[in-house]
Amino acid sequence: MVQNVVGLRENAEACAQALLDGDIEQVGKCISTYWDQKKCMVGGGIEPAGCSRSLALAKEDLYGSTLAGAGGGGFMLMLTRKPNVGAELKEKILRGVKGAQTF
Repeated sequence: MVQNVVGLRENAEACAQALLDGDIEQVGKCISTYWDQKKCMVGGGIEPAGCSRSLALAKEDLYGSTLAGAGGGGFMLMLTRKPNVGAELKEKILRGVKGAQTF
């Protein structure tokens, strides 16, 4: 657990540097790592099945992703490889995930 907390700090520093460098691919890796670290802290079970399926469907189109927020007000952040693919990803997810909703 302590190593994971150290990893959170190191990853945040790496993400800040990637932002300063304009390295969007590295930013994507950092936000995905962050999500994995958060799941490790809780021990699993925090990623809803629909989110897991959505991320799996979109994976090839993404540099990285994470979930943020809590208490029913959360959201999914996806950093895409190509600009302006939001509508395309939305349709892919709506077709592939039963009960998916987007706002």
